Amino acid sequence: MGVNANGRKIYKWTYDGSETSMPTKVIFIPAGGSQSANLDYKNHGYYIDGTWDHEVSADPNAISVTLSQGSTTFKDNISVTATVKNATGVYTTDGSEPNANSNTFAGSKDFTFTETTTLKVGALKDGKVSNVKTATYTKSDNQLIHAYFIDNCGWTDVHAWVWSAKANYDTTKWPGDKASKLNIKTADGYDIWEWTYTGTLTDMPENIIWNNNGNGDNQTTTFTFNNGGYYTKQGIATGINQATVSNTGMLTVYDLNGRVAARVGSLDAASFALKAGVYIINGKKYVIR
Repeated sequence: MGVNANGRKIYKWTYDGSETSMPTKVIFIPAGGSQSANLDYKNHGYYIDGTWDHEVSADPNAISVTLSQGSTTFKDNISVTATVKNATGVYTTDGSEPNANSNTFAGSKDFTFTETTTLKVGALKDGKVSNVKTATYTKSDNQLIHAYFIDNCGWTDVHAWVWSAKANYDTTKWPGDKASKLNIKTADGYDIWEWTYTGTLTDMPENIIWNNNGNGDNQTTTFTFNNGGYYTKQGIATGINQATVSNTGMLTVYDLNGRVAARVGSLDAASFALKAGVYIINGKKYVIR
C-alpha cells in the first residue's frame, strides 16, 4: 500500500469476513522467508520485522467532543467534564440542541449538577455545530451504580472488584461479580461489558479493578470508580455515551465502500458506536454526526 520514510514497503491486512470479535494473535509469513513469532494482535497496528512498533495516531486536527461520564443516576450531585478539541465548545442544559448562539467555552468545562439535567455539548467551527454529545444525569435516591468495560484485551469472562474504604460492593469474594456482556460493540469492534451493583449500599464506590475472572495477570490496576463510566485495560475511556441496546436481533452497518463497520442492536446504538460519517443500514443512508 506504499512505503515509509525509509523506503521500506508497507503491507496492509484487512479482515472481510463475518466474525465480529477482535483477534488476539497474528503471525506474518513473508514469501520465501521465515515467519514471525506468535504476536499479540493490535488493531490498526504496525509491525516491523515481526516486532510490534506503533498504532496509527489520530488526526491531531480532528474535531472531537468528549464527556467524562455518560448518562447515569446520582444521589446528591454529580460532576462532569466536557472537552472539545480543535473547535469552540457550545452547550445547553435544557435539552435543546446547541447552536452558534449557545453558551461557549474553550478547551474543557466542568459541570456540577444537583438536579436531573440533560447536557448537550457540541463543537462550533465556521458557524456550524457538529459532534454533539448528549447525556442525561438523573437525580434519584435509588441511583444505579454501574460501570462499563471495553474489552480491548481479548478477555472472555469479565469481572469487577469494586470497593470503598467502608465496604465492598460485591456479593462474592475475589475476583468479584461477573459483568454482563452487552449486545453492542465499539466502532473498533471491541465487546462492551457492564457491571451493575445489586446490593443495598447507597454510597458511591471509590475504586474498581477489572479482571478476566481472576485469571493470572489478566487484570487492570486500581482505577478511581466513575459511575456510568467506560474503562479499557489502560484506564478510563472518554467520549463514550450510553446507548439503548435491543436484545432482539442485530443490525449490520456498512460504510460507503460496502465494508462492515459495526453490528449493533439498534439505530440509537449505531449513533453511539460509530465515528462520524455516512453509513448504510437496512439499505438506507444514515449520517452519524
